[in-house]
Amino acid sequence: MKILFIRHGESEANVRRIISNTGYVHGLTAAGKAQAHDLAGRISGRYENISKIISSPLKRAVETAEILSRHLGQEYTTDGRISEFRVGVLEGRSDDAGWDLFYSLWGKWLSGEDYSAAAPEGETYREIVDRMAGFLQELTARGPQDATILCICHGGIIKTALPEIIGDDKSGELRTRRVENTGVIEVEYDEASGYRCVFFGKL
Repeated sequence: MKILFIRHGESEANVRRIISNTGYVHGLTAAGKAQAHDLAGRISGRYENISKIISSPLKRAVETAEILSRHLGQEYTTDGRISEFRVGVLEGRSDDAGWDLFYSLWGKWLSGEDYSAAAPEGETYREIVDRMAGFLQELTARGPQDATILCICHGGIIKTALPEIIGDDKSGELRTRRVENTGVIEVEYDEASGYRCVFFGKL
């Protein structure tokens, strides 16, 4: 089974530097829509047997999934377990002080300093990993094992949860490398060897 974790295209929140991790608020920019169209063409030329598209319910992810769905002829569904991590009182902020608090939390997670840290009313690292792990377990249990599944999600959960769940050297590099808009992390799964990260970057 191939599972492609895809970060959404450029969003209004990216351009305006707004912390936007919940709600159906900020959609794709014109550039983000163009990125999604370009990605759809690259996916269709590289992968066969795409059996499912699953999207985070956030607007920027859904709009990316809609474009991929039209190009690839495959309906999409949404699943909150691959939504971006909740930041509580930091949601909607764009000021430097808010971003400083955000990056302080981010640094504690990615360095392993404090996995229990969370913004007030936000999620901890462990909560993020647990929901992503549950999503993957359900996905792989349902099969089929020769499927290719697209998961349209977010840079935050990709960088926190996937290295923890997969645990190999290549996925570990996600901790230190930027996941670009419409960047792809390809994970292979089989019952004998579990998960393996085989590619990440721009297709």
